[in-house]
Amino acid sequence: MSRIHLLSPELANMIAAGEVVERPASVVKELIENAVDAEARDIEIRIQDAGRTLISVRDDGIGMDEADALLAFTRHATSKLSRANDLFRIRTLGFRGEALPSIAAVSKVTLQTGTGEGPGTLLRLRDNAVVEVEKSDGRKGTTVTVEELFYRTPARLKHLRSDYTELAHIVQVVSKAALAHPQIRMTLMVDQTVQFQSSGRGNRLEILTNVYGAETARQLLPVAFQDEDFQVTGYISMISLSKANRNDMTFLLNGRNVRIPFLQSVILEAYRNLIAEGRFPLVLLVIEADPSLVDVNVHPAKHEIRLSKDDALTKLTRAGITQALRQATMAPRVSMTKKETMPVPQNWDHVLWSQEAPNPYQTQESTELSVEKQVHHELEEATLSYEADPSTASNSQRLPPLFPVGQIHGTYIVAQSPEGFYLIDQHAAAERIHFEQFSKAFDQLTQTISWQPLLVPLVLELSYHDATWMSERLSFLRDIGIQAEIFGNNALRILAVPTWMQQVDVARYVEMMVNQLKEQQTITLPALRASALETLSCKASIKANHPLNQSSMEALLNELRQCDNPFTCPHGRPTMIYYSTYELERLFRRVGKVI
Repeated sequence: MSRIHLLSPELANMIAAGEVVERPASVVKELIENAVDAEARDIEIRIQDAGRTLISVRDDGIGMDEADALLAFTRHATSKLSRANDLFRIRTLGFRGEALPSIAAVSKVTLQTGTGEGPGTLLRLRDNAVVEVEKSDGRKGTTVTVEELFYRTPARLKHLRSDYTELAHIVQVVSKAALAHPQIRMTLMVDQTVQFQSSGRGNRLEILTNVYGAETARQLLPVAFQDEDFQVTGYISMISLSKANRNDMTFLLNGRNVRIPFLQSVILEAYRNLIAEGRFPLVLLVIEADPSLVDVNVHPAKHEIRLSKDDALTKLTRAGITQALRQATMAPRVSMTKKETMPVPQNWDHVLWSQEAPNPYQTQESTELSVEKQVHHELEEATLSYEADPSTASNSQRLPPLFPVGQIHGTYIVAQSPEGFYLIDQHAAAERIHFEQFSKAFDQLTQTISWQPLLVPLVLELSYHDATWMSERLSFLRDIGIQAEIFGNNALRILAVPTWMQQVDVARYVEMMVNQLKEQQTITLPALRASALETLSCKASIKANHPLNQSSMEALLNELRQCDNPFTCPHGRPTMIYYSTYELERLFRRVGKVI
């Protein structure tokens, strides 16, 4: 008796649904994509009970006649492809014909559609079968209503997360769809309340402001770069703005929200040494490319793609992002804003001040100043925003000539400029200086290597396994300036280091690099070099609580001005905080109206 048999259409659809419909947000995504492909200009999404009870997507697209409506729920029925070559030049979001039958396999679906010519069509489906067909109003467009999602697959329903989590995924799907298609008005209603709405005016910055808020939008930099194959536009965050995870790194390729891991790596590499480790930039890149370069048929839910010229896009993106950050990197600036006004007794004729020092590493920390006077007092808050001294221009000129006037606690240098004054963290500043000096040395390492043999070779003991593993990776150590060989069965012998490596504990440096190779076995050479530079820079720099004389402070500040990025240390922390003369005068109530 044969043990192999064909799956029934019902079971095949349920299996496909498991790949396409992961959660309520998956349904929303597929239905929005259908509406976009139908040339909709207005899409409304309604949600109840985080999508468990109801998901409804209405559009004003071209609609369907009865024959097409019935065929749409047949697996692999599509209007997007007709021959094999079409698969390699896909310009639509959908093309497989799996979404509607997959959704209908795990929910109760009602479809109302019309072309605007004659009566429309109403279909009701249960258990992926059409149970009712009738005429409806002739409105042009389509409404798909999904009820009791996963009622046929209770295991999937059981594993849904909380309402808050599921709604968060839905909001993310809708907002990214709006960013991908800003010319389409999109409205998300959750339990009869408008949760999100885009205007459809084609303004992506307006949508970003809607999604993230005005303060975040003010910290975004526009980018635009292209070559013969790719055109890239969008926004990236200033170094003052970072996120706790990668979720806000969005890539829109030919109108499709996709994951592009190699671009994530390129962008994180560009932000390395500008933002703190473990933090991630907010990024929106809109990429336009010839469809023949893109293979979208690699993931059931179409989240991932393949590019035939990914090296070209990597190079283009690295150069574009790096240039944008280099032109925009600025010192954090203290600014005062009014918080609230409230009356006080009129017989108070004194002024009381209280100030809490701002945290230079957290832009969300605030300083509150309370002023109590005859008629009223104002509460103001000081926050850190990233701006340049207005007397400066580009590159090192963004940091004007600084004249040190003193040192605080042997740690912070106080220096004045034509338009205000700076507090400089001397250790962070020295780290930045050494980092850029060592970076230039590394860049020349493969061209003119000048080695310094160790008088006594340094021997690091390893396990037999680690020694065997390291023997295949000695080239990595050589690329970061370390000549080494396997010594015996379980040791690594260091023979030479570059001559420019000074004031560094060689043993500790080499041990850290070897441990990093062991712990991160897939580490890339750029990442390993960056870690080496950070380690060298930190070890070679002056520390806190170290008094400096006038000439030493002047020398440090002059070297800092010559850095490509004088405003952050290699770990992404600010090297300085800028106070404008205007803000200083506001602090002392020398400007503005005081009653």
